[in-house]
Amino acid sequence: ADKWLKLNWAVLTVLSFLVLLLTWSRASFFGLVGGAMVFGLVEGYFLIKRNARMRRRIVWLGLSATVLLFLVNLWVVNSPKLQSHVIIARIYNTFYLSSALGDRFGAWETSIKAFTERPILGWGPLSAGYTFDKFLDPQFFNRVSTNLVFYHPHNAVLEVMADLGIVGLIVYLAIWILFGRMCWLGAAKGKDRLVSALLLGLLAADFIQNLALFDTPSAYLLLIVTWALIYRLNLGSKEKGTPKLAITLL
Repeated sequence: ADKWLKLNWAVLTVLSFLVLLLTWSRASFFGLVGGAMVFGLVEGYFLIKRNARMRRRIVWLGLSATVLLFLVNLWVVNSPKLQSHVIIARIYNTFYLSSALGDRFGAWETSIKAFTERPILGWGPLSAGYTFDKFLDPQFFNRVSTNLVFYHPHNAVLEVMADLGIVGLIVYLAIWILFGRMCWLGAAKGKDRLVSALLLGLLAADFIQNLALFDTPSAYLLLIVTWALIYRLNLGSKEKGTPKLAITLL
């Protein structure tokens, strides 16, 4: 049963990655990479802490992955045919931040200006469309090919700053820190360490994605489910008679 479960997870992981590529969402790709790195660092840290023999394996694994990425980069750079492939070109160009995020810089600038004018309580929820028109530098349209109008600044942190001010920002960041701390303590106590590391990676992926995007219903749904799992793993199990958390493939 475990063999088939692992196979199902592997197939779902590959399919999910392909779907992510086909969405052409740079922010989601940033989130995936960042979340995977956080998960790897947390899991590696606790593996080394609990088993000194794993230290050499993890170091070699990290070095091998670095060398592999370097060789793949050289291969792509020196292969015009690969660079012309739509999906490969999209992945490769994602990491050129000036081109990947160029049209967002103007919206970010308007949010920063809005925050500096009303730093305490902000301009109110969902006011990005108004502040974009109010603080936009007309030179912005010289840097983009179309007359874009932003109703969100494509950065959740800046949106909270402009809409709710420093008060809202403190509350917003406190929520992330609280759930991140719960995941870390769960992993440190050995309470489903792998699950805690995965949930921390999910939190990191969502937060990093929102640095170049805005909240959507689907992202909110995943975030709420993640929060519920974190609570269930760390606090829900304290209730008498509550079974241990188990994640199964549905």
